[in-house]
Amino acid sequence: MSVLLFPSALLFVKDAGNIHPREEHFNNVGTQKSSMAAFLNPFDLNRESFDGLELGVMFLFLAFCLNFYVGVRGNLRRANSLADYLDEALGSQFEKIGHTSHTGKRLVRDGYQEYWYHASGRIATSSFTARFNLAPRQDMFKTMLGLSESERVTCYIPIDNMRPMSVLILKKSELNRQKDDFDCEALQKAQRYSGEILNGEDINIAGEYTIMTEHRELLQCLMFDQVFEDLKHIQPYLEFLHLSNTKVPWDATCEIWDKLLRIDITLPRDETAAKSTLQRVARMSCNIADTIQKTRISKLAEEKVDRIRKSVREEEEKEKMEERKKAFATEKQLKKKRLEESVSKMTREQQMKHHQRKKKKQFRDSMKKPRK
Repeated sequence: MSVLLFPSALLFVKDAGNIHPREEHFNNVGTQKSSMAAFLNPFDLNRESFDGLELGVMFLFLAFCLNFYVGVRGNLRRANSLADYLDEALGSQFEKIGHTSHTGKRLVRDGYQEYWYHASGRIATSSFTARFNLAPRQDMFKTMLGLSESERVTCYIPIDNMRPMSVLILKKSELNRQKDDFDCEALQKAQRYSGEILNGEDINIAGEYTIMTEHRELLQCLMFDQVFEDLKHIQPYLEFLHLSNTKVPWDATCEIWDKLLRIDITLPRDETAAKSTLQRVARMSCNIADTIQKTRISKLAEEKVDRIRKSVREEEEKEKMEERKKAFATEKQLKKKRLEESVSKMTREQQMKHHQRKKKKQFRDSMKKPRK
């Protein structure tokens, strides 16, 4: 570390005799000294070059530390401004703003670019949780190379009481990205409930969206005027919206609740648009939670939903049986392998006794089998 930060120290190795005349013993090992200097200074830099390199490294180190500090503070200010926008929208909707498990803090930091916002105490939904995934402002190299990712906000709204239903609205680009992920269990589980697959144009939103639901009537019940207006406003930034009464593992947070509304958006760069979009998402989520309590569908639609649910349960049971069979077969193979290894370590007499016991067991098993 000292060699990297202070390259001029290498000159001590190269010209040790001149810098410290009292150390005359260096003159006796000139060959070793010159070879070491050549190793540490392959470009044969003079003192001026070393001084410039030292200043450059020190400047880069200070710039990195300054950028890291400014970036972390910038992300904190950004998270606080987003929390202020949510406070305006949810202050009258929820009884308490802040994480009860973190002494009532409004924001909880998770790393240098992720923050969690929490509100609780409301009819129809017990809480509202938002995760702010901000730009990596603390990473100087990503900032300089323009590799900063867009900022995203994910909202989690658990529903207190809802009928069996599943509605998934997502961008086609997001759908393709999820399909490319071979281990995307969440998308596969959500697609099982897709009795109908619609285009965004079918519900008068952008055609770049795909809608998966069990029945069209479920979607029509949710899309009343206020929700539809908010959805049309945020659609340029909406990545996906998923409402389900079964656990779908999009991420670890989704595993907490059975009945959940999850909304994922990309924040616009314009601050006014970001504020409007985030507040509309918060308002729309509360309106959906209230609407679900009153959702009524026709008997025909309800029968179709029940059929889909039944087929999904049968398919999941079949998969569980297959997994158990595979686990049993694997355990059987391991047991057989361990037995063969233990037999190979036996003496000749022990192996003969083992084979005799095995033959007796096979004979007894064959006698137990019913004759045809």
